[in-house]
Parts: sequence; C-alpha cells; structure tokens
Amino acid sequence: MIYMDAVSVSGSGTAADPWVGWDDYLTTLSTAGKENVHAFFPSGHYLLSQLVDFKYGWTWEGEGMRDSWITTPDNYTGSAVRMTGPLDGATYGLNRISDLTIECANQSSTGVGTGIEHIALPYLYLDRVQVLNWKYGLVLNQTEFGFMDECLIQNSGPWAEGTIGTWLVNLPNHTGFTNAVFFNRCSWNAYGDTYPHVVDGAGVCRTLATDAGSGADWLRVLSEAATARSLDSIGCCSRRRHGGRNRRKGRCDHETRRHG
Repeated sequence: MIYMDAVSVSGSGTAADPWVGWDDYLTTLSTAGKENVHAFFPSGHYLLSQLVDFKYGWTWEGEGMRDSWITTPDNYTGSAVRMTGPLDGATYGLNRISDLTIECANQSSTGVGTGIEHIALPYLYLDRVQVLNWKYGLVLNQTEFGFMDECLIQNSGPWAEGTIGTWLVNLPNHTGFTNAVFFNRCSWNAYGDTYPHVVDGAGVCRTLATDAGSGADWLRVLSEAATARSLDSIGCCSRRRHGGRNRRKGRCDHETRRHG
C-alpha cells in the first residue's frame, strides 16, 4: 500500500492547501507499466492536475467519500481516471476504487472530461465513491462486469445541463459492447430536469441491474433495439461473450426478467 500524502511533494491536505504531486508519482508508475498498485488516500484533500491511467490490478482506497477528497484546479479541462484494455479483445484485470470523492472544480462550462472511464476490461468495482460535476461521471465501454455499490454520481450546478451521469457505451461506438453492470444502493443527482442519469447505447443484449435511482430522466436508451423498463430492471447478457442465444427457449443464456 502506497500512502498518497507521503508521496506528495507539497501541501498540507486542507481544502486551501491540498496535497500536490501524488498524481505525478502514479503517472510514473503507470508509464513504467507497474501493475497491482494499491494507492491509499488518508483523510484530506488531493489536487488532481492530470489524467491518471490505471494498470491491471490498481486500487484507489480512501477513508470515506466525505473524508478523502480528490479535486481538480478550477480551470481543469481533462478527465480524472481511465482504465484501458485492448478494444474488442480478451484480457484480464480487476480495478477498484473505494471510499473517496473525485470532483471536477471547473464550473465555467457544461461539464468537462470524464470522472471514471473503464474501457475493455473484465472487472470494475466502485464502492462508496462520489463522482461530482464531470461531463460524463462514469463511462463503461466494453466493461465485462461492473459492480457499483453505494455510489453517488452528481452534477450540482447550472453548468451541469447537458451532461450524463453514467454512459453505457454500446454499438455503434465500438464493435464490442458493455456486458453486465450492477448498481446497488446508488444515487444520481442533478441540477434541473434535462440531465440523463444513465444513457444506454443499446443495440445489443446486455445486463443492467439496479435497485436505486433518482431524477426525472433516470434511464435513456438510445436505440429502439432495447426498451427502458423500470428502475429495477435486468436485461440479458452479451450474446458475443457468453455463448449466444438459447435457441430452444428463444432468449439469452441468462433469462431476462423484470423486478416488481
């Protein structure tokens, strides 16, 4: 476990004087291809000045979403976290973020960058993570299995209009698609009523399961190939990755069902 306050080059961990340089340290490890890094963020404020690329097995852990606070400069225009595997190819890897907040402090436009982007990797775990004021809070792009527990994805000001809380990327964005995604006790909040909390690219068969949501426009499906159900909904799994359609029963391997 690597303590991010200890590898920072300046700062005292307050909102006015956050720890600085920890992201340079992680970028050095990422550039070197270092895997299985466990970065620990003790209570305090951390200034994020660049996109951090996760490698396989990376974990970010804080001491609570109200206690470990990662935020950007006011003029920041990039993204925060990206986890990338080979598009349309099989790979391995598990990434986890838990018990912290990732905030974009740039309030001058309708959101900038992405808070967390997971691309073409098998497993993502987000536990008690708060993602604030990004153009795209969470992007899942060819995610095999994503498990989000007790998370808050929020845009809380007028600049948030036109942004997206969670985007499930599917065809035609890439030749592959997002597979199984599970939201448990999560919440999406936004300023105004035009903000789509979850956008599903649709067009293919996948799992989307949740037991909580908030807002007037909770789920928006971008294709007639899939239909928005209720807040508690489960679709079927990927035909491509999990053996195809059950021809005898006329449905996917995981039976489609709807919670009451």
